[in-house]
Amino acid sequence: MQQQAEQAQDPMLAMQQKELQLKEMEIQAKNQKTMADIEMDRAKLELERMRIESQEKIAGAELGAKAAMEKDKLDAEELRQGARLGMDAVMNQQKLETELAKETIKRKDN
Repeated sequence: MQQQAEQAQDPMLAMQQKELQLKEMEIQAKNQKTMADIEMDRAKLELERMRIESQEKIAGAELGAKAAMEKDKLDAEELRQGARLGMDAVMNQQKLETELAKETIKRKDN
């Protein structure tokens, strides 16, 4: 007991104990900062993941819209080509009928 009283009164020992307490507090502060930095990094990574996911969705929507426009363009071109072929067929049919009619008239006249 007397030894404890002497140690408590020893200023050097008291200073060393205070230094240890300060070091412990510094270590705790560093640990807290490290944990805060880790949480900040996690939040940044999550934000980046969300940004990338959003960009992928936008790119997918743009690609879908472009594909739909290309399909509409192709459909319109097919329709034009079909109409052109139909008109050509009608004109060829009329030309053949006209030629046939001329041949028939020519044969009747002979």
